Amino acid sequence: MSENTEIQPFSANDAFFQKIKFQFTLSRYSPFIVYALFFIIGFVSDASNRLLNGILLALIVGTIANILLEKVIYTPYRIIQFNNCLKEMNHDMAVLNFQPTQSHQTRQPAPALIAVDRNARKLYVQNYETAYRRLILEPSQIIGAKVERETEMNTTTKHGGRISIFSRIGLGYTFGGKSRSRTTVTEYAFLEIHFELRKDMAPTWITIPFGTDRRAADSMLVAIEQIRGNL
Repeated sequence: MSENTEIQPFSANDAFFQKIKFQFTLSRYSPFIVYALFFIIGFVSDASNRLLNGILLALIVGTIANILLEKVIYTPYRIIQFNNCLKEMNHDMAVLNFQPTQSHQTRQPAPALIAVDRNARKLYVQNYETAYRRLILEPSQIIGAKVERETEMNTTTKHGGRISIFSRIGLGYTFGGKSRSRTTVTEYAFLEIHFELRKDMAPTWITIPFGTDRRAADSMLVAIEQIRGNL
């Protein structure tokens, strides 16, 4: 193993890791804090029916407040932070003189970058799972790689009109009322890489999401197998 490869895993970008970790924490707990705040406001505002007022204010106003916070504040701030992180990761790759022949980057669910240099036969990986440590892996460090798929099914049902006609003596006929369902199937691809930094360290997995671009995931897998000498 080269000396350069040994140094890379300890070049951690801790500032970005802490910012993105904060984003996940904020998204997880902020809605509950908002609901609790409006429940307390409703509870103390009217002594006649404290519990009902608190619940209604939390459900109605709290839900609206959470939607506005997500769209107006959290989402724009997240996009800015994630874009800055990706810019920094690409800059790191250039500083390390890594010249990718194939690369992939994503912001969902967190910034991630993977690149292959076929000429130097090296793999560059940096994402949340590595705490944004800049990893450059030799073929001997890569134990295996595979593409996994996850399927999501969403069903939308539309109900048609229904008409009933009744006579004066109580007889009637009902027609219409048909419902139609449409199911949309979405497939998400993930590239999983099994690697070890050193022989005295336990092997670990890293996952890079490719969204709905399954072919890009398959193409990256082929590139990794090529630098390993399997193709």
